[in-house]
Amino acid sequence: MPLTSAIEHENQSKTRKALYFSAFFTFAAANAELLSGEMSIFGLRIAVVQADLVAFGQLITLLLFAIFILHCSVAASQAISTTIAEVNVSWNQRSLTNIQRMNDHLDLDPNYEHEDPLGGLEPWEYEHHKEHFKRLRHESIAELIVKILSRLRSFIIEYFLVLVAATYALLNPRIVNQAVQFWQSL
Repeated sequence: MPLTSAIEHENQSKTRKALYFSAFFTFAAANAELLSGEMSIFGLRIAVVQADLVAFGQLITLLLFAIFILHCSVAASQAISTTIAEVNVSWNQRSLTNIQRMNDHLDLDPNYEHEDPLGGLEPWEYEHHKEHFKRLRHESIAELIVKILSRLRSFIIEYFLVLVAATYALLNPRIVNQAVQFWQSL
């Protein structure tokens, strides 16, 4: 079995879990207090050097970090493509609606130059249409906010947290001990 098949994951979820595990292993190895320089597993005594454990954890984290970045780049490009397609569909719908309103002489813009700024509507009909378009605009804005927050949540949960954990595991694995000491000093 080649080494690449042992470390390569077919999806981003497995890579993310492995990256979390390797980052937490690195944090644990860097912040543990080893009382002796050896451990016993099934009667075998193994010499343990904390610096080597941390370096091993950082190496695995770096490898998984690179694989995760590759998975993220594919997912990000797909998300960008989907977003562009959704924006185009939304723009087309708004454009067609505006064209239809102009064709039906229901343009509610008072700056629109034609003889009757109400477009032949009764004042109550004009106000009704005006209110209807305001509500549609508010619904559109609310829908956009929901989409943005949903994507932001997905980004933070699926990408940002694991990237932060892996970055700290690589650059400063003793951050956990420092954070605990800071918390205790409060």
